[in-house]
Amino acid sequence: MAQRPNFTVTGTVKDMEGVVITMYDDATRQTMDSIVVSDNKFQLQGRADSAMMVGLYSSDYSLFVEMMVLPGSTMTVDMVAGEVTGNKPSEQLNQLAQGNRALMKKRTEIAYQMMAAGEDPAFDSLKVLYHSCNDRRKQLMDSLGWDYYKENIDNPVAGHILFEIASVMTEDVFLDKGEEPTPAILRLFSLYESAPPAVKEYPSLKRTMTKLQAKAAIAPGNRFRDFEAIDYITGKPTTLGEKIAGHLAVVDFWASWCGPCRKEILETLKPLHEKYADSGLIVIGVDIWDKIEDYDQAVKELGIQYPQIVDTIHDNAGLLYGLAGVPYVLLIDQNGLIIGNFRGEKLVEAVEKALGIRPKTLTR
Repeated sequence: MAQRPNFTVTGTVKDMEGVVITMYDDATRQTMDSIVVSDNKFQLQGRADSAMMVGLYSSDYSLFVEMMVLPGSTMTVDMVAGEVTGNKPSEQLNQLAQGNRALMKKRTEIAYQMMAAGEDPAFDSLKVLYHSCNDRRKQLMDSLGWDYYKENIDNPVAGHILFEIASVMTEDVFLDKGEEPTPAILRLFSLYESAPPAVKEYPSLKRTMTKLQAKAAIAPGNRFRDFEAIDYITGKPTTLGEKIAGHLAVVDFWASWCGPCRKEILETLKPLHEKYADSGLIVIGVDIWDKIEDYDQAVKELGIQYPQIVDTIHDNAGLLYGLAGVPYVLLIDQNGLIIGNFRGEKLVEAVEKALGIRPKTLTR
């Protein structure tokens, strides 16, 4: 009896006979129910002990909708239009998500047109339209998002709404490069800090805010964030701080599967190490998001001679530095203060400036 379903989701699709629709718990990512579409309709059931977020997706991955369900509720969803009805919180979340997705789709279309335009005069006008989509997304969150968040502060949809706001408001703002937080980002930080525990622990929001706070923490002039990892040579625990103490340090977060990472190592990092290791520079690689056997092979293939530490299990570095991708290369001074995030020739220039060396051309 305790496991008997207590909510229902009835939905429609179009021209998808035989496709499977699956419903999962957004918090645990566990499947709750699935069914084969018949006559372009489906019905799913689940159990919610309190308000909870669920997601629906089609087996061909062409359709995806999220909603909040309540014990005893009956929800209706048009999977093609992405429209949800049945309770006010889900309808509000749907209004934000649908408006955001529509503008993102438009932005993607414009981006393809920009690539096709090349150096054509139309490129500039398309660029204006592209940024207009971003501005309209932020306006949508400003006009509705904050109010919807406050209205739903006592249910799980609040965490998802704040996640939607965070995703939009932080685009094109590079806190790790020293940009000042916008008023919207400052408001976001404030709301998150004062949010109820259930909101702060909402998985996707927590990941986003942890990385955003990390980006702000590693802006130029701030002290680097230390973490424990495994020394590649000895296999023993070490810390980034132990490796770079007293040196001007180039810290390269990378992975074996990353083509641009390999290019940066061969064209910039190895030459820097070879030229300036005797001048007080240390180059250190930090392996993340990788398989140790692949990483080991890549180190040998690339002929890397400078120190390496491995953080593939706990992802301490990824969280502390708010990493969304690699390569990510930081220059840290002898006192442990971050100079900046650089690549290629700009990294070379920054290193030479920090060492007080007149600009030189690296031999590759």
